[in-house]
Amino acid sequence: MRGRAGRKGKDEIGETYLCCRKGDLEDVVELMHADLPHVSSGLTTDKHRIQRALLEVISIKLVNSRESIDDYMKNTLLNVAGNSDSSTEEHVDNSLQDLLRLGFIERDEFDSFTATQLGKAVVASSLDPEDGAFVHREMQRTLRAFVMDGEMHILYTFTPVQELSMSVDWQVFRSEMEALDESGLRVMTFLGLKPTMINRMLVQPSLFIYLAGC
Repeated sequence: MRGRAGRKGKDEIGETYLCCRKGDLEDVVELMHADLPHVSSGLTTDKHRIQRALLEVISIKLVNSRESIDDYMKNTLLNVAGNSDSSTEEHVDNSLQDLLRLGFIERDEFDSFTATQLGKAVVASSLDPEDGAFVHREMQRTLRAFVMDGEMHILYTFTPVQELSMSVDWQVFRSEMEALDESGLRVMTFLGLKPTMINRMLVQPSLFIYLAGC
């Protein structure tokens, strides 16, 4: 467990107590004397991290204009650590445009940004903006054609969005598909999965990777 020993600007000295089992003492002492790992900004990964950060600060009303957004970016670890480059401003511009296009934020006649109800929901869900947009589209499709006479829609609705790395045994998939009742087959059709496509996966599994990327 970790926590805070004192408050910056208020306390000059802090005390901590570390409790461990006797068998872990050697590892704990080694950890205490080890060098601190290098700390880097999580915003350096790609523009999507900046996009998520901007949606959060707009949602909680920490920023509402381009000027305040620039000020916020200047105070991030990305900038303070000297890791910011010329592409950061471009990432910010692209991220704001994407958030507007996805309907997560709005801009009024005074060029002030506010988060929409959908944008606030994405922030509360802790999803990445693109995953949030995908889930929202799927929920809209569900509302248009919810198949209530079976349980297949429940399985689909609660499938994690991020699970793209798992391998699929298409032979098993086809066997399960052939055992579906009329309700289950309707759900498959609604999702765009056709028996002919499953048969193609059996002989060309790389097609699944292409479709998942789309």
